[in-house]
Amino acid sequence: AYESSDGRIYLARSLQQRTEGIEQDMPDLTAIAISLLLSLNFQLDAVHSKITIGKISPGLRGNNFDWIDDNGVFLSSVNRTFTLGLLNQPSEGTNYYLVITHRPSTTIIWTANRDSPVSSSDFFAFSADGEATLTSSEGGVVWRTNTKGLGVTAMELQESGNLMVLNSTEGVVWQSFDFPTDTLVSGQVLRPGMRLVSRVATTSGTNLSSGGYVLQMQQGDLSLLAEFQPVQKYWSLQSSSQRTKLTEESPETAVLTNSGWVFYGPSGNPALKILFPGGNLPSSSMVFATLTSDGSISFSITDSTTSSSGLVTMSLSIPAEFCDRPSPCGSYFLCSTDGVCTCPQALSTLYGSGCYSPQSPFPSCRSSPPPASFYRVGGGLTYFGVKFQAPKKVSGFQDCKTLCQTNCSCNALFFQNKSNACYIWGQIGSLQLATTMKDSFDLYVRSLTPAATDDGEARKSNSSLLVPIIAVTVVMSVGIFVLAVFLLIHKARKKRDEAKLSSSDEEAEDIEEMVPGMPRRFKFGELQLATDNFKNVVGKGGFGCVFEGWMPDGQRVAVKQLQKIGQGKKQFQAEVATIGSIHHLHLMRLKGFCAEGKQRLLIYDFMPNGSLDKFLFNKRSAGAASGGTNTGFLDWKKRFGIAVGTAKGLAYLHEECAVRIIHCDVKPENILLDANFSPKISDFGLAKLLSLEESQAFTTMRGTRGYLAPEWLTTSAVSTKSDIYSYGMVLLELVGGRKNLDPSATSSEKFYFPVYAYQMQAEGRVKEVVDGRLGGDVDVEEVERCIK
Repeated sequence: AYESSDGRIYLARSLQQRTEGIEQDMPDLTAIAISLLLSLNFQLDAVHSKITIGKISPGLRGNNFDWIDDNGVFLSSVNRTFTLGLLNQPSEGTNYYLVITHRPSTTIIWTANRDSPVSSSDFFAFSADGEATLTSSEGGVVWRTNTKGLGVTAMELQESGNLMVLNSTEGVVWQSFDFPTDTLVSGQVLRPGMRLVSRVATTSGTNLSSGGYVLQMQQGDLSLLAEFQPVQKYWSLQSSSQRTKLTEESPETAVLTNSGWVFYGPSGNPALKILFPGGNLPSSSMVFATLTSDGSISFSITDSTTSSSGLVTMSLSIPAEFCDRPSPCGSYFLCSTDGVCTCPQALSTLYGSGCYSPQSPFPSCRSSPPPASFYRVGGGLTYFGVKFQAPKKVSGFQDCKTLCQTNCSCNALFFQNKSNACYIWGQIGSLQLATTMKDSFDLYVRSLTPAATDDGEARKSNSSLLVPIIAVTVVMSVGIFVLAVFLLIHKARKKRDEAKLSSSDEEAEDIEEMVPGMPRRFKFGELQLATDNFKNVVGKGGFGCVFEGWMPDGQRVAVKQLQKIGQGKKQFQAEVATIGSIHHLHLMRLKGFCAEGKQRLLIYDFMPNGSLDKFLFNKRSAGAASGGTNTGFLDWKKRFGIAVGTAKGLAYLHEECAVRIIHCDVKPENILLDANFSPKISDFGLAKLLSLEESQAFTTMRGTRGYLAPEWLTTSAVSTKSDIYSYGMVLLELVGGRKNLDPSATSSEKFYFPVYAYQMQAEGRVKEVVDGRLGGDVDVEEVERCIK
């Protein structure tokens, strides 16, 4: 009676015994009833769930319908932390995948068939010969472990999330950790040749198929790649500032631990480490690293301190900065340091609306390359691809353009005048503003000209135009007599108005020819509305007044209205032609222009802190050094930052532009300050443009007294050194907080500040020339650099 494990057999025999003497054995009957209830409960539970705990043996076969009561799950780790199942995603309809899921958070950490989904009626099988397969009724086997004939005895899902196929000695013949998809977990080793591939970006974020970004482990490095045309690296462990170097060894393997992402060298010792914020995690926490659909690596952990079953996302992300991801804003969009995305003006106006993006890929080559035009998007730009790829060495811009023209895949080129570095791309992500001259490039995009239109389309177009052309010709013939009479009657009036109309129209046409794809052209009425009929004057210059304005989209702008028609036209043409396509952190950005009749206006970004002179020469801020809080006071850190930023802007004008630009009027009034006191050089109306082959030019005297270089006062040639001289005068004013030429000075030696400053510096008395409002709170070494 007790040899069988079947409780029901035991009960039947016991009941037979109880009929013979129930009174004597009543306590035993109670025990048997309890045993029956427990056995029945276990059997009902087994019927309700078909999930196997821990391991399954060869011979299992089933589809989603077989495990539908458990949502497709058929195997669980011992503590049910991870599950293996054949299931679908809500947004994918009838597509089913074999996946390992972190059950508490429902996070999928591994997918067997991410690019080959099956249906709910297709089978997973763990055959008697030891091979696991996933079969599609349409395409045969879509996934397999390739473990046939290896003595396989079991498949086990561990508490670590690793799915293993084991042999008779418990040896591992296959494991999911060796074939990661887009996620790593604690303890998972990444070896050379292994890689993660992101998912496809969707609005729901649940598409499991392979996306366009790859994390690849190589001998000695770990890299992130964008699968653009061509493939482009955008992050490297060896060049990352996020790493902590532990030894001189090169990394060979990587393991996620509770203290960070540890990279081991050939000796087995840690060589590099990416630390987690906040130090070591609790030993009970599990770490997840996921290559997301935007190309960044996101880290998350299980929160053992709360009852929450979800994951907590860390502040750590690779790459660290939003704009260092390959395409955070979209192709050809500009990503700023504060995470704001904008379309470069040249692209937003190239075809009148939207943000133009070159064709990708470019139409395939025929016997000769298709004709194309190149549009300059702007200068002072950089792109992640230039940091990790060697440039093509060319002799000049024309050679770089030819390389792109003859490459069927090329849609854009980056060129650097100083080094003749040339990069050509078929597909690019988001752009950034360069922060160093080394990374500063001019970007040109390629676009088909009408001549490149397909021949068949051209014939179709010509045919469709034939009828209207004939009709127009007939109408013109009939009306020619009437037109001739009209012209005779109005001949006198036409002669009277011809000069004025032609002057205005031709000037506007010239300007439009100069700025194809340049800043937006506004109507005068739009600017009247934006400035409340030019009500609020915020500044005055040699060519007119500057007004505050608000655009319909809420952007605050500065509108410069040029008033001197003769010189105004020259300034207008110079500014639109030069700074319209220039993008640099320390140069004023031209948003648009107006050329309507005699009206000449320029629209800029509004600088809330105004110009530098208001801070340097405003003596009402005196006393700030002794505890005052006047907002007009600039401390030394801000002053030196303004000096460095202005130098970078001038260096770009002199060395990095497609055409060398001499500003000709560098002074505090032309250095504007944004909300963070970052300097922006303004007013290119006095600039003298030079070709790259020239280094100097004769011109009439321009500029402002007190900042003019000596060559302006003679017949000597003017060069970029003239701007450098003026910049030196600005440096001295930053140090002294006063005009260089001060007729009201208390002593003759202080009348001309530069001489006085040099004298004090030579005597080692630098602090005596420093603005008294600073209270001596300066970096003496930086002050000496400014004076020298």
